[in-house]
Amino acid sequence: MDSSATGAALVGIDFSAVALEQARARARRLGIMSSYKSATFDATGLDSASVDGAISIDVIWAIPDKRAGFAETARILKPGASFVFTDWERELSPAKILGHFAENQETPGLAGGEGGI
Repeated sequence: MDSSATGAALVGIDFSAVALEQARARARRLGIMSSYKSATFDATGLDSASVDGAISIDVIWAIPDKRAGFAETARILKPGASFVFTDWERELSPAKILGHFAENQETPGLAGGEGGI
């Protein structure tokens, strides 16, 4: 099921013009309705409490100010929304992630076990 079947709006964010063009081309090829914008993990340009969920795949390790990135993610998530990510950063332990969210949001919307992760 694609986003058009559910009424969801898919927004892709990346700082790389090349990555954005590759994503646009793939979405066109697959017939996925989506939009893409140049932005960063810590400055998405999205409105506060405007997204139902966020996904980050293997990028957080490269972000210099992870605290600012998690604060931005907490800011754009609607109450009860989920943030799902994969990464290979050793410093992204569940306790540290929950700490970043606790500073910015009462209830972290993290996927996983009890308490969020």
